[in-house]
Amino acid sequence: MTPAPPVDLGFNPFDEATRRDPYALYARARREAPIWRHPGFPIVSVFRYADVQAILKDADTWSSDFRPIRSIALEEEELGPPSMLATDPPEHTRLRGLVSQAFTPRMVRRLEPRLEAVAHELLDAALREKEVDLVDALTHPLPVIAIAEILGVPVEDRPRFRVWSDAAVESLGTALFVPPTPERIARVRRVFDEMGAYFGELAERRRAEPQDDLLTGLVQAELEGSKLSREEMLSMLVLLLVAGNETTTNLIGNAVIDLLPHA
Repeated sequence: MTPAPPVDLGFNPFDEATRRDPYALYARARREAPIWRHPGFPIVSVFRYADVQAILKDADTWSSDFRPIRSIALEEEELGPPSMLATDPPEHTRLRGLVSQAFTPRMVRRLEPRLEAVAHELLDAALREKEVDLVDALTHPLPVIAIAEILGVPVEDRPRFRVWSDAAVESLGTALFVPPTPERIARVRRVFDEMGAYFGELAERRRAEPQDDLLTGLVQAELEGSKLSREEMLSMLVLLLVAGNETTTNLIGNAVIDLLPHA
């Protein structure tokens, strides 16, 4: 029997129309091409929930360590320690265990009233203006304030977070989709050096004078005699900065777009 030709799904995650409304394409992919290889890219998209879950739970077969792919473009010394998202057990287990000691449910519950108050303040200010840019008025400042307060960053340093977050996101997928240039690598390295210097100094202050914040928790966390190295802590802070800022900004904006037709 001759195998059926691959489905020409035409899935381009960078296409503007696809990014605005991908759901019809996702539904077709689940029916016709649940596992689809992108032509010209070392990427495979998996569209069915059960398949995704099976892959995520099978670290022996499906590794999360994408350093070999990144090394196509960058020298190993440029990479630094990988994010927790890009490690497999037992290293992932160690890193997750350490950050879980610092980022506790108690901390989240303690901050909930404060962050709810911040959201109301931003919304009240937007209502007084009557017409605002939602990103500037809410979806950008709220996550920045939230992650800054969780980490324990002084109020006056919050504006740096947007610049750093944008630069960190820009570096994602460098070797997968966009051929890196020396200028691009130098720009990303500059920002990471700035973040390293800033958080390194702040971490030293927390060692000397502990506070009730996440950075203090990361400094103090220890699991079976293991602690986060300075480089691992910086990698963890970059991950928390992006996860707590960029993704939440997009989540709020996309939620509003999805809700508007039902208003």
